[in-house]
Amino acid sequence: MRIDKPTILEFFMASVPQTIAEKDLFKRLEVDSDHRHEFKRLLHELIAAGEIVELKKNRLALPERLNLVIGHVQANRKGFAFVIPTQQGKPDVFISADNLGNAFHGDFVVARLLRSTSGKTAEGEIAKILQRGQTRVIGAYEHHGQYGFVVPE
Repeated sequence: MRIDKPTILEFFMASVPQTIAEKDLFKRLEVDSDHRHEFKRLLHELIAAGEIVELKKNRLALPERLNLVIGHVQANRKGFAFVIPTQQGKPDVFISADNLGNAFHGDFVVARLLRSTSGKTAEGEIAKILQRGQTRVIGAYEHHGQYGFVVPE
């Protein structure tokens, strides 16, 4: 069987109710040992694009099945932010300053929905940063014994 990205996504939509281990995915899609390297490359591309998420212990899932949203952080000067979903038609997710973690404006992230009330913006927290939007940070370096960090301006 030819395995490509659409085939993998179709399998997830049709056959995976929650999560699946990577090794079980190999078995269910009948990926032979000659094609495992290519299959893993496709999986990692899908993960990097946010089309599937990788959880603990090499388990994989569709984000929407786990109440997760994939998108870019749009930060506000007051400390809160919104995750703008990559999937068209999905509403923005409000992220309070306490739930932002170490995500910055422009980062490509996975957000976990905490609550969604009718008529109001959904609220969530940053679960994982998939890709940084900025590779340089301007701020003040603070030295603390054996370690230090930059506090962004």
